[in-house]
Amino acid sequence: MLFHVFLWLLIFTCYAAPHDLLANCKTVLKGNMRPSEMTFWQHVVGLCSVAEQHFDDRLIILFCANFYRYPVCKLVDYTLKQELRNGTHDAMYVVSDSMSFARDLHVTHFPALTQIIAGRLTPFLTKMNYQNIKDWLHKFNVKSIISINYTNFEDVVRNVDPTAIFMYRNGDGCMDAAQGRWWRNLVRSMYDMPVIQFASMDVNDWNKLIMRQRLHVDLSDRCPQLVIVSNYSYILFEKEILRRGVTDDIRSFISNIVQFSAKVSWRSVGEDLTDIEFQYEFMEEDAMEVTSKSKFIIIGVTGGIGVIALAVSIFWGLSSSAYTNDYQSLYVTTEQMQYGHNH
Repeated sequence: MLFHVFLWLLIFTCYAAPHDLLANCKTVLKGNMRPSEMTFWQHVVGLCSVAEQHFDDRLIILFCANFYRYPVCKLVDYTLKQELRNGTHDAMYVVSDSMSFARDLHVTHFPALTQIIAGRLTPFLTKMNYQNIKDWLHKFNVKSIISINYTNFEDVVRNVDPTAIFMYRNGDGCMDAAQGRWWRNLVRSMYDMPVIQFASMDVNDWNKLIMRQRLHVDLSDRCPQLVIVSNYSYILFEKEILRRGVTDDIRSFISNIVQFSAKVSWRSVGEDLTDIEFQYEFMEEDAMEVTSKSKFIIIGVTGGIGVIALAVSIFWGLSSSAYTNDYQSLYVTTEQMQYGHNH
């Protein structure tokens, strides 16, 4: 009975958002299956595990009940594997015949092809042939991500069209999200977003100074961060970025800015620094970092000396009291035993 309840729970979610797929998977995985239900159980476990791992990434699913009954599935499967094999598309690809799993993705018939890219459902809606499938896949590679540093920052900031800048610090774990699949797939999921361009920026050294002086952004407290700049104005995405489901929030955030730019509370970008001011600020920051490191070194050295001094004082204290007395008592007792034995 429990099995059938979970099965219908999955089936009757055809109008649910893609996020409900994960919620339903978690509900099913909490149930206890009988041996007769293990085949279905193992299949759902496998699909749910894939969905859980790649939901915020890129997951392509071909729903086909039988390759022999639907010969077009062979063509689709061959095309997808060929395209994914050449490295152009970094996606996870699975084949499923589970209608219960399909309904959560708004699939109502076999065969069907769909994908979840950065939490967004993007089904294949045209005739299944080699060229259409290739075009469908390549559609999500249109958006490019530009790299920003102090040399081209001014050009980006003065542009009337908005630019979404993903800021991270190289070397502290944030780079994986910025330069890796997460950010690329999030940009791909906004393939139909007009006007806006996308960028990433390693906020180290010179770039860190730009963010602090001109956009008043400090990544020491929260990393990474997202900011949109346009016409010498900017607006910061205030929510935590590296969490499940944030991709929907980011898409809504960007969409609102693109559509209702005049109603958004923009902040003014700080004035550009002269070369002399830039060099001075950069040297000041380096000096502060060196001073800070020196303080830590001094504290570490003095702390170590203090521990050594404390250990020595404890040792000498013990030597002059109970520790010495116990040793002397043992020595005297041994000497007395030797003396008594000789006499």
